[in-house]
Amino acid sequence: MKKWFSLTVALLLSAVMLAGIPVEAKSYANIGISEDVCLSAAENPERVDKKTVDDLFESADQGYTKAQYALGVIYLYGNEYVGRDVGKAVKMLTKAADNGERRAQTLLGELYLDGEEVHKDYYKAGVYLEKAAAKGHAHSQFLTGMLYAKGMGRKADEETAKFWLDCAVRGGDRDAEEFLRSHPKLGE
Repeated sequence: MKKWFSLTVALLLSAVMLAGIPVEAKSYANIGISEDVCLSAAENPERVDKKTVDDLFESADQGYTKAQYALGVIYLYGNEYVGRDVGKAVKMLTKAADNGERRAQTLLGELYLDGEEVHKDYYKAGVYLEKAAAKGHAHSQFLTGMLYAKGMGRKADEETAKFWLDCAVRGGDRDAEEFLRSHPKLGE
């Protein structure tokens, strides 16, 4: 029965891929980890149990970006089963971010922007934040706009700054609204 199920999943995934539909959920069903579990683990890293941690490691090793993101967050804060390790957090978040996980892109961008956990690097912050901004993440849009407005890690560009800040405002980011109020030239 299990062999039949695996063959069916493989055939379905092949058909989906041939149709040109992007697929991230390779064979993660075999592990039993869902996107909801990954995101819950990232939101509450201190509450993640041992089995979930083990499943996250297995999924992350197979390339599941949401599991990589969740493990990155768990490493960043640590918990009962995974010790705090900023280097491993950045490595795991980078894997996820480089494979398109916008939450990882946003978190990495914020880490490089703040410079408290890693060496401050406005250029790297901008690279990751702009990728997440392009995917519609409102707070990343605000931070990207701010970087362009202030010329941090990129050439100052009021037009690009205004574009990203307007996107962020439309996305409901209150920091962007406040930034535009305090920089009236950009709000015109």
